[in-house]
Amino acid sequence: MHGNSYFLEYILVRTDLDTLLMPMLETLYNAPRRTPNHIYMVLIVLLILSQDSSFNASIHKLMLPNVPWYQERRLHQTSLGSLMIIILVRTVKYNLSKLRDIYLHTNCLATLSNMAPNVNRLSAYASQQLVSLFDMLSRKYNKLAELKNDKMNIADAVARGNNFLEDPLMELHIYTDFLRLVLEILNAILTYALPRNPEVVYAIMHRQEVLLPFRNHPRFSELLENIFTVRIHPRIFQFWTL
Repeated sequence: MHGNSYFLEYILVRTDLDTLLMPMLETLYNAPRRTPNHIYMVLIVLLILSQDSSFNASIHKLMLPNVPWYQERRLHQTSLGSLMIIILVRTVKYNLSKLRDIYLHTNCLATLSNMAPNVNRLSAYASQQLVSLFDMLSRKYNKLAELKNDKMNIADAVARGNNFLEDPLMELHIYTDFLRLVLEILNAILTYALPRNPEVVYAIMHRQEVLLPFRNHPRFSELLENIFTVRIHPRIFQFWTL
């Protein structure tokens, strides 16, 4: 795909993208039983595909009757695009708790960012997962922010083997970037695909307490202001500044 543009074009024009994507998404779903290299290769393929806007639009048109290997809940008549977002978010959460690999985080969020402008009829569950991703990353950010100026706690944490705290200031900057990326993803959906994604707005409204503490943060204030001042066609509902 990277070295042969004709092969990439062949994939992108196919109408049965689920044939290619479903095994890869199942691989990510079963990440604990896969090697890191296997996970990275799948994520690189998804990242390359997500750079094409027609791919991003097509995956939301393809509906899946069910996803038998997904165990957390029943996914019935879910679009391939919604499933891909669910699995990418799940992969970030798994990485945060187990692998703690910055590169993996970056690839997942970059793919989600590429997909965002073309999101169409995102399911309620996928929308909730996007907001919950911000919540989870914000918890890690808050923990690092608390430890930043506490040298004794940092030394103690490092001594206990919490390697993600070896350079807390750098980690804090990294998680600030991650949080901004998630806000940019939400903002892109609301900017380019708002009428087609009411569930995203419902999810934001339902969990707005997760976003509010960051409203005055210099890196996030502009994006959050856009999110909180979105106005939707009056026939549906309105989302006003809080």
